[in-house]
Amino acid sequence: MGRYIDWQDLVARYQDVAKIGGAADTSTSWITAAEAYVDGRLATKYTVPFTPAPPMVQDLVMDLTYYRINMRQKWAGELRADLNARFEGLLNGTIALVDASGNVIDSASGSGAWSNTSSYASAFGLDDPAYWQVSSNWQQDLEDGRELG
Repeated sequence: MGRYIDWQDLVARYQDVAKIGGAADTSTSWITAAEAYVDGRLATKYTVPFTPAPPMVQDLVMDLTYYRINMRQKWAGELRADLNARFEGLLNGTIALVDASGNVIDSASGSGAWSNTSSYASAFGLDDPAYWQVSSNWQQDLEDGRELG
C-alpha cells in the first residue's frame, strides 16, 4: 500500500492492469516508485509528501504507475506526454493544485525544500577565540598520534 494510492485504486481506474502477469505481485514497488517520482517532481514548488493527498496527485501516481507498467505499448507515449504536460502545468502555475474540498494548495514559494524548523535559532554559539587557531605543535602531535595508532 502506498502513501497516495493502493493497488485497488489502480485496478479501479485501469481494469486491464489486473490481467498483466506479475504486476499484482510487484504492485508495491510500482506504486512506491511512482509516488517517489511525483514527490520529486513537485517538491520544487510544493511541500511533499502531501497529507492528505490531493486528487490530482493521486491521478498522477495512478497514471504514472500505469504508464510504467505499459511503457512498451505503442500508445504509452501519449500517456507520458499527458503526464509531462500536467507536471509542467503544476510547476509553472497554469494548473492549480487543489485539495478534495476544492481549496487551492499554496506552493512553497518555489525556492526548494522546506523545513518545519526554519524559524528556529541556532543552539550553537561562537567558539571561544582561543580555539580559532591551531598551533603547529598541535598538528604535529596529531600526526604523530596517527603514526603510532
